[in-house]
Amino acid sequence: MFPRLTSGAERFGRRRRVAAPLCLLLASSMQIGCDGRTAVVPSEIPASFHGEWNRQFEDCGSGRNDTRLRIGADRVQFYESTAYVQSVERITPQEIRVDLRFSGEGDFWDRTYRYRLSNNRQALIDLTGERELRRYRCEDAG
Repeated sequence: MFPRLTSGAERFGRRRRVAAPLCLLLASSMQIGCDGRTAVVPSEIPASFHGEWNRQFEDCGSGRNDTRLRIGADRVQFYESTAYVQSVERITPQEIRVDLRFSGEGDFWDRTYRYRLSNNRQALIDLTGERELRRYRCEDAG
């Protein structure tokens, strides 16, 4: 008729039995974002994005154009700076969001970039700013 009174130890033990599986479930689901997209933290940039990219084909491999971008697994090299990957979110097989850490002159700063590959994977579209910037894959460069 009346609810059974339990001791603090009994209540704690019951919570512990429920909490452990719940913690495992939460920990294992950390790789999936709330919207169902896969987020891997920390991570590497997928190989399909690696290589040298430039707005002008004729500037490939030369370093003459400030739109040159060299993407590796763990870093992105810009015209005058290099940034290191902090995390990568794979939005689709052809689109990623990359958190990068820059360093220079004794300071550090972070910036997020969003890149999408064209269907033929020969163009890289930078979706970070207000306007898209299209760069083309440089063959056998850098």
